[in-house]
Amino acid sequence: MQKFLVTLLALCLPLLAWADLPEPFMVRYNASYGSLSAESWRSLSYDADNKHYVMQAQTRLTLLGGNLSSIDEHSEFLWNGTSAVPLHYRYEQKGLGARRRSADFDYANATLSWSTDGKSGSLPLTDPVYDDLNSFMEIRRQLMQGRELIEFEVMDKNEVKPYRFQVLGKEMLDTPLGKYEAVHLERLRDPKSERVTEFWLASDMDYLLLKLRQIEPDGRLIELNAREIERGEPSSS
Repeated sequence: MQKFLVTLLALCLPLLAWADLPEPFMVRYNASYGSLSAESWRSLSYDADNKHYVMQAQTRLTLLGGNLSSIDEHSEFLWNGTSAVPLHYRYEQKGLGARRRSADFDYANATLSWSTDGKSGSLPLTDPVYDDLNSFMEIRRQLMQGRELIEFEVMDKNEVKPYRFQVLGKEMLDTPLGKYEAVHLERLRDPKSERVTEFWLASDMDYLLLKLRQIEPDGRLIELNAREIERGEPSSS
């Protein structure tokens, strides 16, 4: 509860008075899902009118030029000086595997409202909770603190779940853009889980996601590899 009160207090302070502000970006990726090719990008921008950050991600899965499936994610959050304070999250998948979900974070009433595929409900909001997109801001924060075991809670569909990541070390990563020093992390899952998720964040570029590699329980491989990076306010999405 103490951590939560500190977060609420920070909301009253000017955003620009703080250091460690996240830098806006646009990253485009070469992507694949098993034998299928995909297009993917993610961005971070600052909405000066509403004084909050907007993080977005989009993936398009194609076959013979046709769109099989698309995923759009949208996250809005405030910045309290060191970490993200989520406001709203939206996920929508069209085509194959169509589904949608959203989450709204109401700090005044300490309530986290969720909606998943037509079902809805609410949960008490008593500690910092992140979403699937702005959780990368929390990973960034803990990496800046030098942590090797990263832990926090994320709103996942209709419940809050603990997320844990192990820092495996730094390495020089070959990308379509050249070589970059990257922090290599792996998500720690239940021992019974057959899903493996690893990703690499750029050490010298505000921990941008350079590469993601995930092995699904059925053996299919999902990959993202950065092919274009624009730092500073993205010109377009």
